[in-house]
Amino acid sequence: MPEKDPTFEKSGNPLLAVFLIVSIALVLGFFGYYYFRTQIYKVKLDHYAGISAIAHLKYGELQQWRSERISDADFFSSSPAIKSMAWQIRNGNDTLTMHNQFISLLSRMSRNHRYENILLTDHNGRIMLSLVPEGSQLDSTSMATLQTTLKEDKIVFGDLHYSKALNRIHLDVIAPVHLDEGSPAVLVFCINPKYFLYPLIQSWPSPSKTSETIIVRKEGDSVLFLNEIRHEKNTALRLKFPLSREDLPAVKALKGDTGMISGRDYRGVKVFADVRPVKGTSWFMIAKIDTREVYADMITRFVLLSILMAMLVSIIAISFALAYNSRQKATFLQLFLKEKELRVSQEEIVKFNQELENRVETRTEQLKTANQELEAFAYTVSHDLRTPLRAIDGFSAILAEDYGDRLDEEGVRITRVIRQNAQKMGKLIDELLNFSRLGRSDMMNTPIDMRELAENSFEELVPAENRQNMKFNMGNLHPVSGDPGMIRQVWMNLFSNAIKFSSHRRNPEISVGSRMEDYRVIYTVLDNGAGFDMKYADKLFGVFHRLHGENEFEGTGVGLAIVHRIVTRHGGSVWAEGQVDKGASFSFSLPK
Repeated sequence: MPEKDPTFEKSGNPLLAVFLIVSIALVLGFFGYYYFRTQIYKVKLDHYAGISAIAHLKYGELQQWRSERISDADFFSSSPAIKSMAWQIRNGNDTLTMHNQFISLLSRMSRNHRYENILLTDHNGRIMLSLVPEGSQLDSTSMATLQTTLKEDKIVFGDLHYSKALNRIHLDVIAPVHLDEGSPAVLVFCINPKYFLYPLIQSWPSPSKTSETIIVRKEGDSVLFLNEIRHEKNTALRLKFPLSREDLPAVKALKGDTGMISGRDYRGVKVFADVRPVKGTSWFMIAKIDTREVYADMITRFVLLSILMAMLVSIIAISFALAYNSRQKATFLQLFLKEKELRVSQEEIVKFNQELENRVETRTEQLKTANQELEAFAYTVSHDLRTPLRAIDGFSAILAEDYGDRLDEEGVRITRVIRQNAQKMGKLIDELLNFSRLGRSDMMNTPIDMRELAENSFEELVPAENRQNMKFNMGNLHPVSGDPGMIRQVWMNLFSNAIKFSSHRRNPEISVGSRMEDYRVIYTVLDNGAGFDMKYADKLFGVFHRLHGENEFEGTGVGLAIVHRIVTRHGGSVWAEGQVDKGASFSFSLPK
C-alpha cells in the first residue's frame, strides 16, 4: 500500500495556503522589479547609442556644409578670371558685357549653393558690384569680419548675427581677392540660415515627438541659442540663459562637458543629450530627447506587467481556495491517480531516455557535419576573397611600376592607397579566420615554460640586433599548463600591441612579469607607450574596437579579441589598465 503524501495532509491548513500566496506574490514582485530596472538600463543605453549616432551624423553634415562654403569662397577668390574682372571693375574699365558675365557667374553660384547675395567690395567695404542691388550694404558685424579678413589675409567664416540693415539673421563668408596691383578687393558671400542651415540642423532622421538639434554659443555670462528650437517660436539669437543654470545641457557644453549627458532643457524638462563643440567655430551642437519619451514604452510595459502579476496572484489565490475546498474529498482518489501516474511516468521516462540518447547521437553527427561545412565555407571565402585582393594589389603594383611616370602626383597617391587597403583587407581576412578557428580547434593541456615561450615570442618579433633604444625587462614567469600554441599567440599579440603603441617613444620600454594569487597565476605586459582612457577599457577586447585612429597606429582591431578568446578558453580572464600618454599594462590569468 503506498505511503501517504504529506502534501495532502498539510493542504488542509488555510494558513499554509495564505503563506504560499504571499510568498508567490513577493517573489513575482521581486522579479518584476528586477526586470523593470534591467530594462530601464538597457533602454537608456540603446537611446544613448542612438542619440550619439545621430549627433555624429548631424555634426558631419554641419562640418561638410561649412567646408563647402569655405571651398566656394576659396575657388572664386583665387580664380584668375574673377581677379581680372574685379581689377577692371575697381579701375572703372569694365564693359557692359563683362559686367553681365560677372553677374551671370555669381547668379549661378547663388542658385546652386543657396547664397542670398554675393558682393564685390573694395578694401574699405565700398560695394563695387552686388548680385542683389536692392538693400545691399554691409552692417557693422560684416564690416568687422571684412577687416579681420584683410588683416589676417585669409578666408573668414563669420558668425550668426542679426543684421539691422537686412532685418533678419545673417551670416557672411568673406574672402580676399588679391589683384595685380593696389589694395585687394573682397568677395562677400551672404547666407540666410533659414534656407539651408536651420533646416539642416533641425531635421531628425527618425520619428520622434521631442528630439531636436540645437546650436549655441557663449555670449557674455549667458548661453545664446543660435537656431529656432522645436518647442518654442522666434528663439534664434533671442533665447538665452545665464551660465548659473548648470543643469542645462547648453551650459554644461560651454563649461567643457562633452559626449552623453543628462539634465533639464530650456523648458525645465529632463532630457538625455549628446554635446560636442563644432570645430572651427564658437558653436556647440546639442542633440537631445526627452527622458519621458525614452521611457514611455517601458512605463506602459511596467503597468501591463503589474496588472498581469496582480491577475496571476489572484488566479493563484482562487486556485488555492478551490483546492482547499475539494482536497479533503479527493485525497484518496488523488493517491490512487498518483500511483497510476507514477507507473506511467516511469515507462515514459525509460522511453524518453532512449529517445534522448538517439537525439544526442543524431545531433552530434549534425554538429560534426556543420563544423566540416563551416571549415569548407571559411576556406572557400578565404580563397575567393584573397584571389581578387591579390589581383587588385598586383595590378596596382604593375600600374605603379610600369606607368608611374605617366601618372600625376594624385594618381600615384591613389595607386598607393589601393595597394595599402588591399593588403589591409587580406590581413583582416586572415585575422578573422584565425579568430573563428579558435572556438573550434581542440586544446592541448601540457606544462608550459612561460619564460622561454615569452622570450622566444619577443625575439621573433624584435631580434636583439634590431632593438637599438628599446629596453626589454623579463621578470620571473611562473610555469603553467595549457595549449602552448595558443598561449604563444597570446604573448605574440600582447608584445605586438606593446611594441606598436610605444613606437613613438624615444626610449620605449617593455616589462614582463607574473605573480601567484589564490588559485591562479597572473601575467602582466607593461609598456610606456600611448596608453588609453580607462573609461574605454571595456571596449579593448571586442572585435574591431579601436581606441586610436589608423593614422596614429596601424591594426585590424582583432588581436586583443583573440587574446580574450584564448585566455577565456583556458578558464582565465584578461584585463587592462592605463593612462593617456603614460603607458598601459595588459594582464591575463590562468589556473594553476
